[in-house]
Amino acid sequence: MFRTRTTLGTLLMMSAATAGFACSSNGRSSVDSANGSAAPSPPSAAPATSASPASSLPSATDTAKGANANFSDANILAKANAGDSTEVAVAKYMASNTSNAGVKAYANLLERDHAKGISSVEATAKKLNLTLQLPAGDTTVQAAAHALDHLKSLSGADRDSAFINHEIEDHKHDIDEAKQMADKAQAAEVKSLLRKEIPELQKHLDRAEALKRSGR
Repeated sequence: MFRTRTTLGTLLMMSAATAGFACSSNGRSSVDSANGSAAPSPPSAAPATSASPASSLPSATDTAKGANANFSDANILAKANAGDSTEVAVAKYMASNTSNAGVKAYANLLERDHAKGISSVEATAKKLNLTLQLPAGDTTVQAAAHALDHLKSLSGADRDSAFINHEIEDHKHDIDEAKQMADKAQAAEVKSLLRKEIPELQKHLDRAEALKRSGR
């Protein structure tokens, strides 16, 4: 969830302008697709090469500020909205670029559910008369563009595996962050929005883990 409504093209242009498609060094680590262990995020802007085709995608969410950051409700909603938007972008790409029925169905689920998340965030912001504003240094958009760039460098089962591993890591983090942000939120509407998203995020995580276990 933790990602203003943006198209894939906008994501890529924004990232190119601000970070050259690079994940910030403040972003979360990726997951090794072979064993699920944590691995540092790539130090450079270059996407993964064919030498490690099934490595997991860079994180699509930013955790630079961590649990000690002082976020306003406008910041919290902006992070949620950006997170949903990047999930939609990645899911749209995978739905159109996989031949695996299970992966395609999962990507369609993510696109549909996170699009609903965008609508919910925007409705809440409108109700509270808040202008969405990402926290300083947030790298959500840049990381998402990097993830998409990496997906495009893969094919077939390698791309499917990278996508599934990415979603497992991403949704584990998003569940933790939703809980933290709900505690930080001031308005009851924002707290409620975040807490209602947690079961949805858990559903996405469970589905991704089931796909991994089944070999898709």
